[in-house]
Amino acid sequence: MNLLYTDKQMNKVRIIQKLIDNKINIKDVCDALSCSERTVYRYKSTLINEGPPGFIHGLKGKVSNHNPYSSKHQDLDRIITQNKFIGFGPTFLSEKLLEIYGFYINKESLRKRMIRLGLWLPKPKKTVVKRKKRERSKSFGLLIQIDGS
Repeated sequence: MNLLYTDKQMNKVRIIQKLIDNKINIKDVCDALSCSERTVYRYKSTLINEGPPGFIHGLKGKVSNHNPYSSKHQDLDRIITQNKFIGFGPTFLSEKLLEIYGFYINKESLRKRMIRLGLWLPKPKKTVVKRKKRERSKSFGLLIQIDGS
């Protein structure tokens, strides 16, 4: 796997390596990296145990679990577009997928997926009824007398 380091990561590796070689002290490292002593000790331990790849995030270069084009999601699309599931709502379909295929998917995720595939129509948003304002009086300065007692 080809790992690409950012300038910030390489700078961090160089500074921690100087600390390991006793060329600078811990306070200088804290100032240079603007972090606490505890963090510097953790960085030092990471560099000693894992080397420079320890400063790269573990998921870098890997495919996301939420990739909508993965084979898992394509299988799900193929299953829910079968004729035997036509007319099922997201909640019931979610239960049936778990029961029949052992495949759990949240009902809201399934609802969004069904909307995207054209199998489910979202409810229309409610329109907010605004209160109608009182009509202006016909003459300037004229008030309506409601109760004279």
